[in-house]
Formats: sequence, C-alpha cells, structure tokens
Amino acid sequence: IQFSVKQNANFYYYIEKLIEEKEWMNLFHVIEKRDLLNSFLDFYDEIDKEMLFSSFITVYTRSEYGFDMLKEEMLEEIAFYNPNKKELKTLENKVNIYRGVASKSVKLGFSWTTNYDTALWFANRFNSTGYVLEAEIEEQYVIAYIDDRNENEVLILPSKIETLRKKTPIQM
Repeated sequence: IQFSVKQNANFYYYIEKLIEEKEWMNLFHVIEKRDLLNSFLDFYDEIDKEMLFSSFITVYTRSEYGFDMLKEEMLEEIAFYNPNKKELKTLENKVNIYRGVASKSVKLGFSWTTNYDTALWFANRFNSTGYVLEAEIEEQYVIAYIDDRNENEVLILPSKIETLRKKTPIQM
C-alpha cells in the first residue's frame, strides 16, 4: 500500500499487522479515502469470500470516486456474497431507478437511487448543471440497497439497465 500522506512508524506497523492478519474490515476503516479503492482491488483475491461483500460496502461507502476501476464481473461476484440478498426481494420485480449525472460523473455507473429528488441533488451538486437519468432494472440485477445515508441508493449491474431515459436538466 502506498499512503497519500507520510504516516508515522507506529501506524505503518499497525497497517502491516492488519494485512498480515487479514483484518480487512479494520484495514478499510483506517486507510485514507483516496487509497481505499486501490487497496481493496490490491487485496481482492485475499479477502475471505464471506467478508467480500461487507468489505466492499465499507470501501464503497467511505470512497468518493474511482468506481470506474471496478469491472462488472467483479461486482457480480461481490453481489453473490451479499448475505442480505433475500431482503432485496421486497422490491418490485422491476425497479425504477434514477442517476444524477454531473460534468465529471460516469454516465452509466453502478450507483443509482430509487428517489428522483436524490438524483437531482447529485446532478446539481458542486454548482454543476447536470441531468437525471431514469431507468428500469430487474430486481435480480440489484447488488445492494444502501439507505444508511438516506439516499435510497441501489448498486446495480449497469449492463442490465432497461428503458434508459434522460430527464430535462433542472438547476436546483
């Protein structure tokens, strides 16, 4: 792991110990945000399959960018190990989803929301004049539902999107 800022020796040894003991959740809680996704990818093959989904969600919710590095095949594998996949069955067979797209956004990323207003906020944050995409996807292609940030977020497999529509750009 390369660190973004110079770390003290004790912290370096703590990180090395976490890696040696394969304490992935603790590791992903102490690594700086800008290094998280690369670290997850570096250790992906070493993470126990039972911990793969929860490790990914920890990295994902702490990260801000870089998700275009993830391949859909990897997301499918991660989704397979979602222990809460059964809970997603409460969603409709087909789910209406929205994505706020700003100037630096990945248009068809895997992070969407079931709430139009949330998508609109993401489209216009950072004083950007963005737009909202609306789509439909079968529930089986929803990797996870994350609502701990009140965003009604769904992680999806982008190649499985159906009926994609662009909404008129609106400045909030």
